Amino acid sequence: MKFRSALVLLLLATLASTAVADEVKTSLSVDEALVLPALPLPVPAFAEAELGDELEALDRLEWSIDELWPEEGARWTIGQNTAVAFARAEARAGFFDLGTGDSAAVRLLAFYVDAETFTRTTIHLKTAHRGRLWVDGEVVLEKKRSDSEGAEMGEETAEWKASPGRHRVVIEALRDPSLEAAWTLGSSFEGEDTTAVALELSLDPRHVLGLTELLDSETVRWIALSSDGRILAVGMRRPQPPATGAESWIDFYDTDSGRVLRSLEGQGDLTAFEWDPSDDSSRYAFVSRDDDLATLWVSSFDGERSTAVLREVKDFGSFTWMPDGSGFVFDRSEEGPKDPENFKRYRGLTDRWEGHRRKSFLYSVSVEGKVVRRLTAGDLSTSLQDIHPSGRRLLFTRTVETDDRWPFSRDELYELDLEILETSKVCEVDWGLSATYTRQEGRLLITANPAAFGGVGLDLPEGVEPNFYDGQLYLYDR
Repeated sequence: MKFRSALVLLLLATLASTAVADEVKTSLSVDEALVLPALPLPVPAFAEAELGDELEALDRLEWSIDELWPEEGARWTIGQNTAVAFARAEARAGFFDLGTGDSAAVRLLAFYVDAETFTRTTIHLKTAHRGRLWVDGEVVLEKKRSDSEGAEMGEETAEWKASPGRHRVVIEALRDPSLEAAWTLGSSFEGEDTTAVALELSLDPRHVLGLTELLDSETVRWIALSSDGRILAVGMRRPQPPATGAESWIDFYDTDSGRVLRSLEGQGDLTAFEWDPSDDSSRYAFVSRDDDLATLWVSSFDGERSTAVLREVKDFGSFTWMPDGSGFVFDRSEEGPKDPENFKRYRGLTDRWEGHRRKSFLYSVSVEGKVVRRLTAGDLSTSLQDIHPSGRRLLFTRTVETDDRWPFSRDELYELDLEILETSKVCEVDWGLSATYTRQEGRLLITANPAAFGGVGLDLPEGVEPNFYDGQLYLYDR
């Protein structure tokens, strides 16, 4: 008898818990939204002949939803010289009254959904006419057909998995002029358990930046000020997901007013830029890339159109203006020596690195004649350091690997006579060196590690090893 009583109590408890679970099911109704005025939409010419349905033509509207964060009073330009503003609207008995009329029209409704945690919910969209709903720029559900006259109002649903944070919801409501039913629309979110407290609705566009906005937003890559300080060139970058590449361009700003004077957007992947260092402060050069081919352009703010100095160069590296603006020094890389088939000969410890055998060499090219001349060759890569203000010579370095002696490499600094291409060795330093000319003839400014040049830059207690990453500046008299 006691066993039967316990069994009955267990069954009653199970039924009670099931009933409670059913009662916990929640529905969060959208009671207010930011709404655009009704926009009459003329049908494109000959649309009926092609599509056979006026609404089919209007269904092909394409909105720029991806970057839309509506707020009350914000204006949005649509079509030719047509600007409309978002206004707050309240629903009555769960439905927004979208107005009356006998012609096709469209309205946008927007609001925000905050999720405290990962939440699975069902989105409902109810209207006799047609509608489409986006969440964070992606279409989640769509009602493609209007209801028949006298039929019960239609409804579309879709499951949505909300991640923590604020989400944008935009609804397109499309009025069917052939339908006598009122143009209303309702939306709600339905879920189980704690969905009611996990989701909140608002009209506030302010939000914590998400990963997509942080990683896929426009970013400044570099800035370059013209020699007279009037114009600021800004290199911009915008990722293009899901592709791995990115769009890059250059904007030019007036430093007094802050307005954009010119933009080099849509001209390919722009990867490098330099102002002309000569007296012509309005001239500049930039590189556009198409896959692994680079084109070097020269242009000016004084009406000079862009001219290609080098076109579609493979394995192009970087470039530097000649001081008088007559040309450039640039570098290109080449494939290194290859081993016989099915055989690998290691030429050093770093030969295991991918691409390590590629070598880079210096070239010059003139702007006017576009004549290219090779400046360096050999078994070791050469890196440009600086060009003398006279334009008659330059500094470059070569890196020699020393696998048998720490720090396993040394840099050699050379000066090259650009008229006869003769070199003279200036100095060599273990592991890392860069150099520039100074205004004083015969004196160089060199960056190197603390132990360079016999340790003249060391200021450490005896027995303490210097950090070779701590570069120091040296004045080097030749």
